[in-house]
Amino acid sequence: MTMIDANLTPCDHLDYTYDGLTMIYGLKNPATGISTANLYVWGLDLSGSLQGAGGIGGLLTAQLNNPTTSNSTTVLYTYCANGNVSELVDTTGTNILAHYEYSPFGEAIVATGPLAEVNAIRFSTRYFDIETGIGKWPYRDYATETGRWLSKDPIGEEGGWNVYGSVGNNPLSRIDPLGWSSCRTCSGTGGSGSDPHDCCCGRQKYDSYTHCCCADTLKLWEKHLRGNISWRGSCTFVGGGEIVGAGALSCNLTSDVLYDCSQHSIIVSAILAGGTLGAPVSAINFPVEFRTDDASDFNGTAGIQAAGISAGWGQGIGRVALGGADTGNITSGPETGIDFGATAMVGVSHVQVDTTLDLMSCARWQ
Repeated sequence: MTMIDANLTPCDHLDYTYDGLTMIYGLKNPATGISTANLYVWGLDLSGSLQGAGGIGGLLTAQLNNPTTSNSTTVLYTYCANGNVSELVDTTGTNILAHYEYSPFGEAIVATGPLAEVNAIRFSTRYFDIETGIGKWPYRDYATETGRWLSKDPIGEEGGWNVYGSVGNNPLSRIDPLGWSSCRTCSGTGGSGSDPHDCCCGRQKYDSYTHCCCADTLKLWEKHLRGNISWRGSCTFVGGGEIVGAGALSCNLTSDVLYDCSQHSIIVSAILAGGTLGAPVSAINFPVEFRTDDASDFNGTAGIQAAGISAGWGQGIGRVALGGADTGNITSGPETGIDFGATAMVGVSHVQVDTTLDLMSCARWQ
């Protein structure tokens, strides 16, 4: 980003590096003077995950360079309950280097201390341009003086008729991690007297069993309707026979996070019979990916077409069908085990184990 003066002459050039939603590096190259760089280190945010709340309340420490003195200082960040930066302290925790107080909509009404103007991460743990006071959110810029966004809601009136409004005009108990939909700051199952479903931002869905918010459930629901949920893992096939043979197939698979905030780990087994060519015995393991609606689709007619050369490790081609789930067209890939031949068998598959997994991809509101 290049800044210009009143005569439209370029004066400063700013470069920022982000890790997902959080800034980790900022470089300022002025037209005259010394370049300065700031480094930022992040931890768990208000959601209890790294970026489940967009990083709000998650900035731990930074190395700030004073453009006036060129001195570098390591600071630690402290916050209020809504994730607004309240103080910067030194590494001993005894000296306050900056202190901030805000209006309800985030305007800094108090900014004191030697690094108060050097630090740019302030209200809602967001970067604020020192010269203009405009805050940078992932989807929109925000003006604290007016308490409104500078551009329309990315999802239009689907997010409400006021496409410039921020946090439903309730900044004391709501946050907006990304700049497109606000949510309540919740505790445990939703906080005393609050609706736990209101803890989830945007199109996230609240799950009463895990007390978590699953991200982007609309897209996951669309994938569900198309039968396009991915199930990834590996299959082991053991078979034998000359010309005519039999075999057993076992697949360990893990699903995407589904639209209902669940993720599943399943074991599917199949007994097969058919034709073989080559070595009388084969025992191989290979990676697979199926795309189907849910675990029950793996019950039914099963089939395998495979050929490979492997003595401990090798390469094979094949296709596997388990009920209504299919790996698709014959594809090649790595395999381990013993295999010197080709197999084409059919049989019946059955889901033996279906386990609901802990939802590590969900933001838990603790």
